[in-house]
Amino acid sequence: MPVYVAGPPMAQDILKLASNENAWGCSPKAAAAYQQACGDLHRYPDSKYQVLRQALAERVQSPLDQIAVGAGSEQLITLLMSAYAGPGDEVLVSQYGFALLRIAARMGNAEVVLAPEAGLHTDVDALLAAVTERTRVVAIATPNNPTGTALSGAELRRLRSGMPDGVLLLLDLAYGEFGPQYALQTAHSMARERQDTVVLRTFSKAHGLAAARVGWAHASAELLAPVGRLRPPFPISQAGAAAALASLADRAWLSSSMGQLATQRETLREGLRALALPALPSHTNFLYVDFGSADAASRAGAFCAENGVLLRGLRMYGLDKALRATVGTGPESRRLLDLLTTWSQKQ
Repeated sequence: MPVYVAGPPMAQDILKLASNENAWGCSPKAAAAYQQACGDLHRYPDSKYQVLRQALAERVQSPLDQIAVGAGSEQLITLLMSAYAGPGDEVLVSQYGFALLRIAARMGNAEVVLAPEAGLHTDVDALLAAVTERTRVVAIATPNNPTGTALSGAELRRLRSGMPDGVLLLLDLAYGEFGPQYALQTAHSMARERQDTVVLRTFSKAHGLAAARVGWAHASAELLAPVGRLRPPFPISQAGAAAALASLADRAWLSSSMGQLATQRETLREGLRALALPALPSHTNFLYVDFGSADAASRAGAFCAENGVLLRGLRMYGLDKALRATVGTGPESRRLLDLLTTWSQKQ
């Protein structure tokens, strides 16, 4: 079974652009709620997380029993795979889809089947062609990590309608806030309409609460029932739940953060293009940067690390010629571009 390699820890004087964290931090209201909740560290949280789940249910216009929470969307992915796929079953994922999807399937001894991609985009036709009578789960991340590409709402509908009823469609929308809003709305509509579709979301990315470890799932009550049986009694801390609730309510902060990110993402992409380093159009808070060869990507990554900027190598995906760069603030992006300019001049 492959091992998921997380981004490196923070260190002094290091600019970490390897883990797709929100460079603008979290909502001040979320930080305040977290600190206030720390006054009750001796108390267990509400094991049903009723208040947070109710707020999420209202946001997606669904009953409370159609919302589950967990320690990040990663835990929910693992629990859903454990519940719905096992020995003799197939889990179908896109060729360069988020690595944890295939790792979670392997944890339950299911067979992972990869559907080829077209131009680093999830290919709906290839996924549908790969479905067999043994397929139990089709799992995709959209927008996708590590490529940053996304499916439209129409493509999501086409994928679901082309799959057999009863085969679970697992939609990991960890980067949903950054991508096409119609696709996000369509995914939640499908979760409301069907018994075999689940949408996973997280507060780690757009909301800037990666350390709080709060994720959530939207699906029918029947589909989510096994998650409640398999999960630990208290997957989220009370402080984490409080921060997530406050962040969910602070729509103005989220909108401002997303606007700054979108501006900096295009500025960084233009700067990379000027260095003959093409980056894929991105629907996330990172860029997939093509260095042309595995050797060049390796040397560029090493040069940046030696000079205090950490990027993410993509060897675990078989994408050796590229690096993934989190979109930082203006000064952070300029620091990265200055380093890559220096590196390019030495080649």
